[in-house]
Amino acid sequence: MANPLYGNIYDNFGCKWIFGRRSVGRAAVSSGPLSGRGRSGRLSQSDKSQLSRIISNAPQAFVKITSRTYNASSLANTLNYIGRDGDLELETRDGPVRDSEELAALQDDWVMHAKDYDRNGLSARASISTHMVLSMPPKTDRTQFKAAVRDFVKEEFDPRHDYALAFHDDTDHPHAHLVVLTRDDEGKSLEIGRVNLDRWREQFAEKLRGRGIEADASPRHARGQFEKTPRSADYHSLRKGIMPQNRRDEVTAVRQSLWNKAKPERQWDQAMAVRRAAIGATYQAAAEELRQSADPQDRHLGDRLSAFEKAMPRALTRHQRVVLNVAKSQLRAIQEVERPLAATQNRGAEKQSDAER
Repeated sequence: MANPLYGNIYDNFGCKWIFGRRSVGRAAVSSGPLSGRGRSGRLSQSDKSQLSRIISNAPQAFVKITSRTYNASSLANTLNYIGRDGDLELETRDGPVRDSEELAALQDDWVMHAKDYDRNGLSARASISTHMVLSMPPKTDRTQFKAAVRDFVKEEFDPRHDYALAFHDDTDHPHAHLVVLTRDDEGKSLEIGRVNLDRWREQFAEKLRGRGIEADASPRHARGQFEKTPRSADYHSLRKGIMPQNRRDEVTAVRQSLWNKAKPERQWDQAMAVRRAAIGATYQAAAEELRQSADPQDRHLGDRLSAFEKAMPRALTRHQRVVLNVAKSQLRAIQEVERPLAATQNRGAEKQSDAER
C-alpha cells in the first residue's frame, strides 16, 4: 500500500486539511518523485506544529457567517446591533464611528455603493454587507484577542473592502462582530464559501498565535469529532428541551426501518467510516516517519501522535447514534414483553412437572 502521507490516498479523503490549507501544498501524486514537502519529501516544521496542536487539543479559532443584508433597513439593524445602539464605537477602514450621524453617513455610503454597481449591470442579488463573528474560548486574553482580530481584518479586507468592527465584552468568551461591505472598491463581490471560510479561520488562528494566543484551525474530523454540530435552530430548540420536528421525523423513520428489518444507513455514515480509516492511516504513517528522526522531540511527537490516533473514537455520526438508541429502545421493549411471558411459561412447566410426579 502506498504511504498514506502522499499521493491520492492522502488527497482524496480530506487528510490534507490536517496539515493546513495554505502553508503546505498537497498535490496528488500519480508518478514521479514525491511532492508537497519540497525535495526531501519529509514532514515540514509546519506539519509538526499542526500535529502538535491537534493532539494537544489547542483552542479552536472560530469564524462564522451569521447574516447578510440586502436593504437599508436590514443594514441599519445589523450595525445598530453590533454597536449596541450607539453604546459601542465601531471601527472602520476610515476611522472610528462615534455617533448616530456618522453611523447614518456610513450606512448611506454603503447603500449607494451597492446601488451604483447594481445599476452598472452587476448582479442585484449581491448583498450590501456580510456579517461574521470571530471568537475564542473563555479565559483568552482579550487585549491580544482584539489585536489579532485587527491584524486579520487589516490583512484580509483593508483597504479593498470597507467594514465595521465591534468587540462585545459582555460574555465569557471574547468575540468580535465584523460587518464587511460585500462589494470591494472595484465592484467585485466578496466570495463566501467553504474554501474561504476555512482560509479565514486558519488565517485568524495564525494571527492569534502571532499575538501569543495558542490557537488552531483544524477540521473536526482531524480531532476525532465526526458528528456534525446541530443547525442553529435545532441547537436553540434542544437547549429549551424541545425536540425539533426534523429529528422526531428521523426517529420515526429509523424505527420503521428497524421494524421492517431494513438497514437505516445513510451515505454519509459510510463516508465517515472511510474518512476515519484514512485519517488513522495518515497519522500512523506520520508517527512512523517522526519516530525515525534523529531529533528526540520528533520521536516523542511520533509516540504521542500514534497514541492519539489509537485513542480516537470510531466514526459515529449523529444518525448512527439515533439508530443505536432506537435499536436499544426497541430491544428493551421486546424484553419487557417477553419477560412476563417467559415467567408464565416457566410456572406452567413447573406445574406440569409436579402433576406428573
